[in-house]
Amino acid sequence: MSIVCNILFVVILIKCSKSYDEPDLPEKLKEIENYGVYFNLNSTLECYRNYYQLPVVKVLLNELTHRYPDIGLVQNPNKNHPFIAVEGVHRKTRNIVGYFLAKKMGADIVYNPPQFMVSMGANFSDLTLRKAFFGLGGYAAACTARQLTRTVPAIITGHWMSQMAFAIAKVYDRVPPPESKIYTWPADLYMPDIVFFVNSYKKKPTESKAQAEFLPKFLQVFRNWRHPPVFEIKEYLPLRGYRQ
Repeated sequence: MSIVCNILFVVILIKCSKSYDEPDLPEKLKEIENYGVYFNLNSTLECYRNYYQLPVVKVLLNELTHRYPDIGLVQNPNKNHPFIAVEGVHRKTRNIVGYFLAKKMGADIVYNPPQFMVSMGANFSDLTLRKAFFGLGGYAAACTARQLTRTVPAIITGHWMSQMAFAIAKVYDRVPPPESKIYTWPADLYMPDIVFFVNSYKKKPTESKAQAEFLPKFLQVFRNWRHPPVFEIKEYLPLRGYRQ
């Protein structure tokens, strides 16, 4: 992440913070970034600075620029329909709920990363580039959603918040309270109007100690998030017979 972007992000968080003291926030943000979570488009692109000469990087960035000339733009004055994110503990259950909801609403599914990027993913074996690749995928998906919501509802299964929740649960021994500014959506990433969190977690006797410590924290992050609002779904019995 560029130093300037890092400083600006931290300054904004500190200015907005009123009632919760977070002296270790800058350090925590750096740790979270190590898990491939980026707080703005520039910091994501910064990862490619020393790799522009690679053909795969050129193809990716050129394709993104061609398809999304307004990537990073969040204003959508012609929006007529909602943008909904569906997150969850288990990917399969999350996806089933997302597809079920899309069918009922007549919504379009937004893929993250977009389908044209999927075949490119195998070309990024370097860990840093691979993390940035999925970061850019989130921005590309958000652009797709921004375009779609002018004409139809858009639903994405698995977005930036799930990556952030994973990183927070890994970095913090105790999850910060709701008033923490760690729960801040990137200003240049098109934000869902609402997030549905599918809580399919059930503690198992075979659960490892690491899982037992991680999963409750992961759940709590979603419960603490305020903007965008998160609606937790615990009962989804009618969906058991549903197939994508």
